[in-house]
Amino acid sequence: MPSTMQGDPVRILNLGVSDSAVCGVRDYAQHLAIELQAGFDVTTLWWDRAGEPGCRGARTWLRRVSAVLHETDIALWHYSVF
Repeated sequence: MPSTMQGDPVRILNLGVSDSAVCGVRDYAQHLAIELQAGFDVTTLWWDRAGEPGCRGARTWLRRVSAVLHETDIALWHYSVF
């Protein structure tokens, strides 16, 4: 397992946002996270805007991101231009 200079496992934050229930980018991010977990400590935070629309949903998701970001070595941001 890859490690940081301190010997800790590399921590990856896998995150993104979707507008609809069907999202190939989110599906890809989920499959990628499964594969990455074989060698990294992976946390996935995904905001499904269809389920939590508006500013309240954004604030809730951003609080979750903020809570783990300081413990993250690498952030993978997934987005779709569609």
